[in-house]
Amino acid sequence: MNHFNFEYSRIWVAVGLMLLGFGIAISIGLLLPDFGEFLGISITPIASFIIGFIFFLSNRKRWKGIGEATILENSVEITLNGKARIIPFESIKSFQVEYGNGTALDIWLLSEPKLSIFANENFCNVAPFNTFCDELEKTLILYGRANDLAPKRKPSLYESKWALPILMLVTVVYFGVLIRAGMQHKELKRSAIYGLFFISMFWTAWFAAWLKKSRLRKLN
Repeated sequence: MNHFNFEYSRIWVAVGLMLLGFGIAISIGLLLPDFGEFLGISITPIASFIIGFIFFLSNRKRWKGIGEATILENSVEITLNGKARIIPFESIKSFQVEYGNGTALDIWLLSEPKLSIFANENFCNVAPFNTFCDELEKTLILYGRANDLAPKRKPSLYESKWALPILMLVTVVYFGVLIRAGMQHKELKRSAIYGLFFISMFWTAWFAAWLKKSRLRKLN
């Protein structure tokens, strides 16, 4: 028996708070007087946006949910914000763990709705949830060896055969554009920096998926 405590992201709470913050920003923008301009930019909408954004950030603890899980010999018990759910392995049709800006766990059941848990690395500590997902995958694979009704593991997006070629192509094109811009002495735009950030994030997710696939292959 293995027990885990973890944090996860409550997506709909975050979306609701974001919409509420946006509504507050619009309301304040309509109520505030005209503060004039600074460097040709109107101050009032910027001030209202900042207030709405501060409201959103000040409630970020509400985005995070507290969960725990216990992996038993033939089942897993998952508790999310005090609500427990026992899932026998024989009732699992398939499962998937996806990496990228956090970790997502999806469990498809034979006769019940799908269970989905997502831990966003920007909103909570994803390390304990990663540990739980890794152990659950190993347990389900080992369980499948001795049972005909084995849960099917769905590979993540970054484990597909097209993931690496597409990622390499995008990377080559990106740096090709940068080199060409440098040869033409063009100024590096902010969008280029954002592009490097996203490419780095995709490569990190691919490498994490590759490491996981290598570890799981040893179990087969």
